[in-house]
Amino acid sequence: MRKLNLLMGLAILGLAVFVTSCTKDTTGKPPSINFKGGSGYVSADDSLALGATFKVGITASPNTDSQEKLVGFKVVRTFNNVPTTVVDTTLDKLTSFSADIITNARNTAGSERLTFTITDKNSESAEIALNIYTKAAAVETPLGAEQAFSLIYKGSSQSDGANENTTIGIKYSSNTNSTTAQFATISGGQFVIITQSEFNALTTKEGVASKYTSGIVVNQFTAQSDANFVALYFISKVSSNYYLVRMTNLKFSPGNNKADFAYKN
Repeated sequence: MRKLNLLMGLAILGLAVFVTSCTKDTTGKPPSINFKGGSGYVSADDSLALGATFKVGITASPNTDSQEKLVGFKVVRTFNNVPTTVVDTTLDKLTSFSADIITNARNTAGSERLTFTITDKNSESAEIALNIYTKAAAVETPLGAEQAFSLIYKGSSQSDGANENTTIGIKYSSNTNSTTAQFATISGGQFVIITQSEFNALTTKEGVASKYTSGIVVNQFTAQSDANFVALYFISKVSSNYYLVRMTNLKFSPGNNKADFAYKN
């Protein structure tokens, strides 16, 4: 009888060892989570305007070894080191998961971290994250109303100043022939010649300054008079001020040659 009990005990022990050795070890085997890529998705750190709408796509699946189904999904937004859970949902033991999250960037300039976490039935989890940087848009200053002025050239010995405009930094310096006038910089000014379409497209002080910076600086230019006249467009810089200028007419008359301009600042 004692022999039978011993044999049965050994058999039970062997069975226990067998059952234990066949139990599936799922610890340390988290599920998989990834960002969706492609047009329309934010899938990496990005800079956006204040309050801009954006979309993040998420896909997730069970660990390939454990095959533990998915039971939870969470989204946390952290701004100024303060985390806020915006999504915390229970999943119905899914074998795959996909979501498109459409939201808005902060209305405050700064850096926000978005963390996405997927959890499986065995409480194993995986997370991915990205940063959204928000920056206030630069405030641009509209140009003022257009103002007109004229330069009168009377001859090489002229000293009355009627051929100069020190604000714009321009001087009607000479007539090079019977139909051509020459204009030069004064007051430390400089010119950048632009096209009519570029002139029409410029509406802010910042835009004028940028166009000047990217252009070719000259210290003088010529213009044709009367029937040969063609409108000219340029930017004049005097000190730290930029002026958007157009030449509207040029008339030759003995002792009283007149050039008409208009400018915005």
